[in-house]
Amino acid sequence: MPYYILHGLGAHAGENWFPWLKDKLEKRGEKVIVPNLPNTHGPTLKEWLSAFKKEVAKHGEGIIIGHSLGGVLAMRYLESGGKPHKIILVATPFEKLEYVSEIDGFLTPQIKLTDKQKKGTQFTVFCSDIDPYMPSNHINGWHKLLEVDPVIIDGGEHFNDLDFPEILDYL
Repeated sequence: MPYYILHGLGAHAGENWFPWLKDKLEKRGEKVIVPNLPNTHGPTLKEWLSAFKKEVAKHGEGIIIGHSLGGVLAMRYLESGGKPHKIILVATPFEKLEYVSEIDGFLTPQIKLTDKQKKGTQFTVFCSDIDPYMPSNHINGWHKLLEVDPVIIDGGEHFNDLDFPEILDYL
């Protein structure tokens, strides 16, 4: 079963903790795909969802780890009929952010999932106590929608470090 690591706005596959996690998982014998999603500084949901669905068509359903906007993409994939085994959201916004209007198309309308859509997918939500980009009320949105308690990392900010050891306990 492949692991997919999805980056966020303005990011790419070779930054943050993505290479570190890819290396850790591959050393365990896992297949890991970290796609560079298109038009990273001005993305549209349609093009990112299309690019991700092409990856899943090549490699199969698996576990999705989405950082920031990559987490929203993971949830939109599930909402569109995808059947991932697990989704791990890391510093993922739940609703529009007034200071990042270029991602409004990912967050409106608000993500709504039926019990049938959620069935068969496990969820984990990571957030920080001091994320400068994601207000704390977004944590409550994911908690209510997914019915999971968030994993709050003290001092994690927006999880832009070169490693993220806490995630290994959830994979």
